[in-house]
Amino acid sequence: MASAFFFGLVAIAAVTNGGGDPGLAIVVLIVVVTVVVLVATAVQVHLTAGYNIFLLKSVRGEQPEISDLFSGGPYFLRMLANHIVFNLLVMVGLLMCYVPGILLMLWSYSFVVVDENRPGLESLRRAKALMEGNWGPVFVLMLVSGLIYLGASSVCAFAPLFVLPWMMIMHAVIYCRLTGQRTAEE
Repeated sequence: MASAFFFGLVAIAAVTNGGGDPGLAIVVLIVVVTVVVLVATAVQVHLTAGYNIFLLKSVRGEQPEISDLFSGGPYFLRMLANHIVFNLLVMVGLLMCYVPGILLMLWSYSFVVVDENRPGLESLRRAKALMEGNWGPVFVLMLVSGLIYLGASSVCAFAPLFVLPWMMIMHAVIYCRLTGQRTAEE
């Protein structure tokens, strides 16, 4: 988001450099920021799908490959639709006193999209069903991992480079456990 704003400011500077129209500068800012955010979201959604494939292979004891990171194409539209609806639900939940939004953040919809290949928004429904009866343990695991992340970040600037991948692997393990799948450690 910061890069989108930066590109927007550069666009405004370019438009107003010769005493241009400030109204046009605002329009340019809005267009540039919108385009940058849309492109960034599309790239993020595509890479998240591939990263989840990579993580699931890793925790199942299969051999992940670098190409898995870029294999999210077949899931792109469903992942994008679920991503948009999920983020809207989280925003509404956060506006409703934080707790609903925080609980919604525990849903593993992106793993469901790539693992179960469900149509449309069915992945969100499935992620919700997986959490039923599991809210407490998953919340505690995510809270502890978040505290570890914060603690590590406050001690060393490079700690997140190690802690964040561990958190993502833990999230994949939680998903596998919630779905009854075996992991490599079993």
